Amino acid sequence: MKKNLLIIKRVKIYMLYIFISDIHSNCKNLDKVLDEIKTSTVEPFKLICLGDIFEVKVSKKKIDSFFFDTIDEIISEGSQLVKKLEGAELIRGNQEERLFTLIPSNKLPSYLKKLCPLLKTQIHINDECKAVHGHQYSWNRYDAFSHYPLIELNEYPILFYGHSHENNLFEVNVSEKNIEYQKKEIEFNKSYKLVRKLKVNYLINVGALKENDINWVKYDTEKRLVTFYNMKI
Repeated sequence: MKKNLLIIKRVKIYMLYIFISDIHSNCKNLDKVLDEIKTSTVEPFKLICLGDIFEVKVSKKKIDSFFFDTIDEIISEGSQLVKKLEGAELIRGNQEERLFTLIPSNKLPSYLKKLCPLLKTQIHINDECKAVHGHQYSWNRYDAFSHYPLIELNEYPILFYGHSHENNLFEVNVSEKNIEYQKKEIEFNKSYKLVRKLKVNYLINVGALKENDINWVKYDTEKRLVTFYNMKI
């Protein structure tokens, strides 16, 4: 009689996570940040892209009247972007939602067929931390330079997001009747401790790779340290 064998799949647990967001088809900036991350990071890490990988050329206003002909009408360098992000965990941004709306499923190129099931709405990093793109929230203006997503009372204590192309760290005090947002001043290359407090949440806006500023964020889950990085192009 054969014994039943229980096969346990080993899942690698990372202590360090690196977040990028809002590439918007800028392959050059993606190359620069990936090179910088690899040369400056000694410990093992998991890379997470928070969405808007592509820059969709067809605006929201033209979706209903758009007739698909070729993929080049919608995005550029799509296969290269996907290849460069191999091994990373990927979140579906509003650009990806529009992309898959515009292309009939039977005309999807092979690399997009493979990509589609890999795109997640959110990623749960651990019991207290998750990552999203950010477009699923309503937003408020904090000051002339900053905005924040309106979170729910039962939101995860630590939330990483993109979408607004800003670098922000908010401490959020949550009570039964009110949610109060306080923006914390940040410096690049400096680590900030996310102190575990009752009824306090943290919102980390990662920034973008689209323009002349390249932004990314590291998070050490064991030490609860978040570090913002920036590179001028």
